[in-house]
Amino acid sequence: MLSSYEPGMENASEHDRNGAFHYWLKREPNKEKLKRLVALSYSDPDQIMAESVREHISKADACDPEIMLLLENGPSRE
Repeated sequence: MLSSYEPGMENASEHDRNGAFHYWLKREPNKEKLKRLVALSYSDPDQIMAESVREHISKADACDPEIMLLLENGPSRE
């Protein structure tokens, strides 16, 4: 990302964050990494983009009922 940065690109940083989510999803993350991606998606300031990311997480091979529950309800705030 740094190599392609040009001044002003920070005004559309959601594109970089979206790219980062998809970078990890393409690597077939295990359950623990999916949990982290879910938590990150809920903390993202662009929840429209984050909802799209969560849809992709739900299709991951390691997505199971526990991950689906996190996707639906958000991570616990413990």
